[in-house]
Amino acid sequence: PPILHGFLTTGANIMGAVSQAIAIVASILIYAPFLIAYERYQNKQAAEAAE
Repeated sequence: PPILHGFLTTGANIMGAVSQAIAIVASILIYAPFLIAYERYQNKQAAEAAE
């Protein structure tokens, strides 16, 4: 698991786990708007096809 891996590779330093957790959250925050926009696009396409 990513967070445990960060903890173990830094010699059981909690900051390794914290930095990996921050990286995961940042990745989600960067990726989420694009996923939401794509879902809206798909819903719009499906609504137009249903008409």
